[in-house]
Amino acid sequence: MPPSPFGQLGVLPLELRLETYERLFWKPTPSVSILCCSRAICEEITGRLYDTLDIELTPSWHSSRLEIRCKALRLHWEIPYSTPAIRDRFSRLPYHKTNLQIHIYAPDPHDPGQIILLWNNIRNFTSFLEAATIKSITIDLKEHKGSDWQDAGRAVESIPYPGTRQPDHNVVFLPFCRLCNVKSLRLVPSSRRMDRAIDWGFINYGRDFILNNGYETYNDGPLSRDPHYRDVVRLFDDLDGTIRDMQFFLNTQLDLLPGYTAAQLRLCRAHCWRPVLFPQDPVYRDFFATLRNCPRAIKLHDPGLEKFCIRDWHHWNICHEADWQSPKWPWDEWRRRYPRGMPPLSPETVLGYWQAIPSSPGHGWKNRGDIERNGEYHFWMWSYLHRNWGQQSIMRFRFFEREWCTDCRHMGFQSGCEKGCERLSRFDFREAWEDSDDEGDYSDPELVL
Repeated sequence: MPPSPFGQLGVLPLELRLETYERLFWKPTPSVSILCCSRAICEEITGRLYDTLDIELTPSWHSSRLEIRCKALRLHWEIPYSTPAIRDRFSRLPYHKTNLQIHIYAPDPHDPGQIILLWNNIRNFTSFLEAATIKSITIDLKEHKGSDWQDAGRAVESIPYPGTRQPDHNVVFLPFCRLCNVKSLRLVPSSRRMDRAIDWGFINYGRDFILNNGYETYNDGPLSRDPHYRDVVRLFDDLDGTIRDMQFFLNTQLDLLPGYTAAQLRLCRAHCWRPVLFPQDPVYRDFFATLRNCPRAIKLHDPGLEKFCIRDWHHWNICHEADWQSPKWPWDEWRRRYPRGMPPLSPETVLGYWQAIPSSPGHGWKNRGDIERNGEYHFWMWSYLHRNWGQQSIMRFRFFEREWCTDCRHMGFQSGCEKGCERLSRFDFREAWEDSDDEGDYSDPELVL
């Protein structure tokens, strides 16, 4: 009898081998060394492990943020939040031979924070897939605890979007449109009633956009020339701008939304906030990119950044009342102090608000080093609000003003820099700036110091 390619495991029937594999992967720290035993064992495991993965995305705050199931090996992983290590691990799965079954459960429109929670989780999940080649994706829109994607024959829109409708099924589908190299994609409605009730124009166009790698190449798929989709085409001409607009809209709406989920999301946002802010931080670099590249989003959703400033004052007040210790609180401490979540951030409940972002306490800004260490973010924001929304200029320094690139400094983020820069040193323009730091006026000529 020839030796088995499975070694000593070859004496066991297939059912017992599969149960052995399951027990190895059930451990808190899965033992993957068995994959190195032989090619036959590796293929037998991975053929079942990666054949079909079921992804469950629920809108409930108390449920796991992301659940991944492998039914062939009866494996189940729960991912409560994303870290760089988790993102790196799931980004390297062999998606080119995997069928992804993505189950998205309908949010409750009476708890509108649920659609924001779904949006955040889906954006997090799709970040795993952006560099992958994917065999197939099936997006299954499902009912959840009495909530559906349609109500009385009309698509549900949990948070009304100004000027046009953006129903929930479009919101949850939008992040998938950044994917490329997808070989097969389909979307399954929750019922025939939903199939008849909703307008499929956005999803049909987005499917065509994904399958033709529109995000990597150009928005020039077969449907882009169909006159029936002319209102949708412009949304995909600048897909990043469309996604930024939706992110800014939902983040702004969250400030005043009712419901348990919105209160918990506001609490989570306050937990992540820090009083010393640097524009180089990825979160704030992304925010400044929205200010620069999506001026329409600011005008439409938060003119003058009034809601943004109110939110900032609320966070500063929490920090001040806690004697500047709140950034050090663990999540359990936040939950103990705010058991019902963070209440709506209205202007009536903020102390000291006067339509500006607050400055760092005890900053003592006197020179470039002080600004770079403590106040650069505030100077950027004050400059933006002063140039674009007529807010009173609070503090200005010549040496700070002249370290903006020419386009940013004069346009105030109204048009983008071709080089994508946030700031250029004066040494990049040595021929124009030969004088010392304390001489000359480098501010915009139309502004009064």
